[in-house]
Amino acid sequence: MIEQRQFQSWSARAPWAAFTLVPLLLLAVAWSAALFILWSGWQVFLPGAETPFGMRVHGIANLYFQLGKAIYLIAPILTGWAVGVVAARQRLKTLWPAAGLALVAWLGGTGQVHAYSTAPSKPAGHVSMSYVMGSFGHGIPDGIVHALVLLACTTAPYLLWRLHEQRSVA
Repeated sequence: MIEQRQFQSWSARAPWAAFTLVPLLLLAVAWSAALFILWSGWQVFLPGAETPFGMRVHGIANLYFQLGKAIYLIAPILTGWAVGVVAARQRLKTLWPAAGLALVAWLGGTGQVHAYSTAPSKPAGHVSMSYVMGSFGHGIPDGIVHALVLLACTTAPYLLWRLHEQRSVA
């Protein structure tokens, strides 16, 4: 009970930190884990390959790479859900949770993983991320489309919780 009061006090005093910085840190940790899984799987299962993308792998290697891919893809959604649930439970106004959800959706929509070999003589490759707006067709960047889909997925728990609270009060 005391821990919950301390969190409520902290999120009320510094909502910008609770709903923008904390989700960024959660996303950074999850994506770092996903990038590490990609890099280590590349070194263990595909030594000497130019890139880990597009290679056919089977068995445990496939499961290992799929785990990293799942973490990379699901991290923005789970982070957004955490923001929405915490904001709804704290009964905060929509400004800071919306800013946090938009930031997470933008990062999730524009984040792309790159993997390349540093030199032919060195077996260790390089794995990194960048944030770009690719082209989707008809001039619409696919990063924006992906970000809007993520925003819709991440705002759903917050909106449903608020709707449930309004109905239970009435």
